[in-house]
Amino acid sequence: MTKTFDSAAVLKELKEIGHTINILIVEDELIAREQLHHMLSHFCCNIDLAENGLEALFLYQEKKHNLIITDLEMPEMSGIEMLREFQKFESDTKIIVTSGHNESDVLMELLQMGANGFIQKPFDIHKLLETLSKICHKIYEQDMNAYLNATLESINQELLKDTNLLKQELEQLKKDKSESSKELPLTLQQSSVHTKEHQMIEIIHTHQAKMSAKEFYDTYPLELDKTNEDLEELENRLNHLILNTKRQEPERLIHEIITIISNYAKVIEMIPQFSSLAFAIQELTYTLESVKEKHKIILVLPMLGALVNNLEQWRLQIFFYQEVEDIHYMDNSILSDAMSLRAMLDDSAQAPSQQDEFEFF
Repeated sequence: MTKTFDSAAVLKELKEIGHTINILIVEDELIAREQLHHMLSHFCCNIDLAENGLEALFLYQEKKHNLIITDLEMPEMSGIEMLREFQKFESDTKIIVTSGHNESDVLMELLQMGANGFIQKPFDIHKLLETLSKICHKIYEQDMNAYLNATLESINQELLKDTNLLKQELEQLKKDKSESSKELPLTLQQSSVHTKEHQMIEIIHTHQAKMSAKEFYDTYPLELDKTNEDLEELENRLNHLILNTKRQEPERLIHEIITIISNYAKVIEMIPQFSSLAFAIQELTYTLESVKEKHKIILVLPMLGALVNNLEQWRLQIFFYQEVEDIHYMDNSILSDAMSLRAMLDDSAQAPSQQDEFEFF
């Protein structure tokens, strides 16, 4: 049974991702050029027009378009000649070729020269939308990967700085604790009152007796089955919010994210072996709630997504696959992610020069 082409659904998807794409239309015929421009303007607002390949090359060098839609037969410089010139650039730009003839004899050459699609004139709206949808999704994924790689690189640099600072603080805390314990009576040394510094030591240095995931699960089978289901549901909700950021109203998005993370911490808190993880995640929610400039939360969503991925792997290996030899094997990684997020979001810890590094949008 042939699947019906849903042009309305495709157009809706293109509108959601098209605003980030720069398109260059290369067409010498005025009517065809304006017709194509009119069609594309329904989902993309960044469109440039060129009448031949030579003009297109000048425009491209200025704006580095994501997508070029070009005719083959044009004066001054044809589409084929333009593509040969484009081979000199190291570019990820996608190219769609249009023609009033079935250029079967040159299709192989076009593919070798980097063309990603071919549309015959006169334009069939369904064929045009279908081709654009496939290529625009590739461009969107390409841009998102580049953005995430740049963000993760920046985050890695921040983590290195944070790790060095934490090591220094811990050494100082150990020293202070050692000196103060010599002066305190035994009853005070054993006090259950925890200062913020003591809590930080617990978070970083909590290493329970080594236990495999299988041993852990066999001890609490029914409870852990329910815990696994609850955590999985919260992860799915959080991932959905992060992946659909642009469709959400910012204030509501942030509120839902904070609520889900807080609930995640409460579920983990029911398991004594992971009290340090629960504490760190709950502290993260307090930081999220205290952020005055809420746009900062949107800026660190890629890093929050990385934390969610870590938590998902942690859950799967311990609660589902039960393969790891030590249930605390990911504690340090998760704690580090949570503390780094808090450091980035803490208004008092952000210097003006550091804020600019995260201006990605």
